[in-house]
Amino acid sequence: MAGVLTILIFSDSYSANCALGADTGWLQKGVRVWYFGGIQESHDGSVSNVEEAYLIDGVAGDQVNITHHSALEYWSAPRPVATETYPRLDKGPCWINPQVLQNLQMGDTWMGNEITLVTHPTYTYNSFPYHLLPAWALFKLTPQRSLVKISYMIPDFSIGSAYFDAETGLLLYYNVLWDSYKMFFILSEFTV
Repeated sequence: MAGVLTILIFSDSYSANCALGADTGWLQKGVRVWYFGGIQESHDGSVSNVEEAYLIDGVAGDQVNITHHSALEYWSAPRPVATETYPRLDKGPCWINPQVLQNLQMGDTWMGNEITLVTHPTYTYNSFPYHLLPAWALFKLTPQRSLVKISYMIPDFSIGSAYFDAETGLLLYYNVLWDSYKMFFILSEFTV
């Protein structure tokens, strides 16, 4: 993959109360979370970049309205735009509430997929397997961070894993593996 410029900007309200990020900080109307990654088709070796953006376009009470944009091949092959509503204090496509993260168990679900394993590793930036700018910014706030790693199953289709920051609930990295494709996304931009 070609290098991607990544940016992570924290608002004052976020850094002042990041433990409640799902309530007060980054999870606010107008925030956009970007993921970049790739898909590889094993039988012919073709590779495409993949891009996704989740725009938080409404926060009302305990609900969050998310507009999801995604595309292949540097946005030359856009996919249909989808708008969904998620519980603000539970789980969404790019977050899990920090309090919910602490109580996740095998058999729970994330994005409709059964969670098959939950671990609570602690990392430094150097020991975290994915050296990404947003992860670097979080580790600059706290040099040793607790993460929650989940493995999940998409029935009759795929398996995957995801890393969430335990303090903020942000999804830092996830992947999905299936028969002839490999797909991964990396949190690459968080702006307000």
